[in-house]
Amino acid sequence: MEEYNITEILHRYEEMLRNGKSVYFDSDEFEDIADYYDSQEDTEASLRVVEEGLKQHPGNQVLLMKKIRILILKGEYDKASSLIDGISADSFDSEILLFKAEIFVNTNNIQAGLSIFDMLSEQSNDEYIFLEISDILKSVELFTDANNYLQKGLKKFPQSLELLREVADNYRLSGNYDDAIPVYNDILDIDPYSSDDWTDLGELYSIKADYEKAIEAFDFSLAIDETDERTIYMKGNCLILNGNYEKAIETLLEYAEFNSEDETPYILIAECYEEMQNLDAAYEYCQKAIEKNDKSVLAYKKMIYFLMEQSRFNEALLYADKALRVTQEDSNLYFLKADILTTLNDYIGALDSYKSAIKISTDKDEKTDILYSVGVLKQKENNDDEAILFFEQVEEFKPDYPDLFLKMAVSYYEIKQYDKCAEYLEKASAESTINLSIKEIQNREGIITQLTQLLQQIN
Repeated sequence: MEEYNITEILHRYEEMLRNGKSVYFDSDEFEDIADYYDSQEDTEASLRVVEEGLKQHPGNQVLLMKKIRILILKGEYDKASSLIDGISADSFDSEILLFKAEIFVNTNNIQAGLSIFDMLSEQSNDEYIFLEISDILKSVELFTDANNYLQKGLKKFPQSLELLREVADNYRLSGNYDDAIPVYNDILDIDPYSSDDWTDLGELYSIKADYEKAIEAFDFSLAIDETDERTIYMKGNCLILNGNYEKAIETLLEYAEFNSEDETPYILIAECYEEMQNLDAAYEYCQKAIEKNDKSVLAYKKMIYFLMEQSRFNEALLYADKALRVTQEDSNLYFLKADILTTLNDYIGALDSYKSAIKISTDKDEKTDILYSVGVLKQKENNDDEAILFFEQVEEFKPDYPDLFLKMAVSYYEIKQYDKCAEYLEKASAESTINLSIKEIQNREGIITQLTQLLQQIN
């Protein structure tokens, strides 16, 4: 329906709702209004339209089918089944059967649903049916079954790009990237000028960390459509991951030309310059990212991390405060600010920030990190009794937390609980140091040796 018509019909329909008086619409108009609300993802509004339409046009099968579709989307399977039972099967047979099968697979009656799919796949000469079957099975993560039916479809329609793309998508969603890649190669054999398929292939290679092949696929895509922003951005990311920072900068600047208000390419460029040890340029692009979007928490965090790595903690604190003026609902920002304040020996301010972080954090691992950091802070304040309380909570949540046992051993020694100190010193000695640097290992060994000697003197 043309835009001006749907606008007029919507106006009449919404005026009817406001006045509370029934106004006649033909069934096609109700269908178009329902389709509009579907496009806006307003399921409840679409259902109201269909129900009003059925009042004026009882038994209209198109509207009934729309209502069934909506009820299934809402998970109201019993209501949908009752409507299906009341429909006389004629030209809607395959659609009704698909609805029945979808209800079965969503109500743990998988085999009944598969039986219907078996019948449809044998009888159907429409590739649409195989795509619908796949969508239904994919929605309940039955990817292997979905691909089995798609393979049946490909026997009937061996050149169907839509079926092949659906096979590849199912492999991708199930994490089976090795099987998805050959399917994309089959697609590109049929349609070598499909830039989207080259990009999707490149994305799969990037997931598998085969960045050379990913970049090659992105280059093929860009040879077909050199303005595709998604492909340019992903190519830039792959160039970073492949260590080709200069080319990555060039590609991301190209992307920035298409998205002049997007700060993310400048964040990535800053990371490139950081890797290249061009710290002035890195700082410049951190600033550019914030200038592009002074509401971007991501841009502020990049600047904060950069400044912390350069031991520019006072500047980092300024940017942390700026970011917290943008949002006070980001626990990680409070966590960062607390770490900065701890480094600046502002333990009172740091503790307040840690409390704010843990108050709003919803992530268990982050909360554990915060508890550990507060324990370390209490140690710095020589308040080992309280430090132990926080370390014990960390031990409860994550007993293999790095360096936890050594920290606990130190605090137990300070509060003269020497048996506990010896217990945790033994645990610390048994901890793996595989991920630690030589300097970190040496520091640990020095503390363990010192504590061991002190305990021997006491005993």
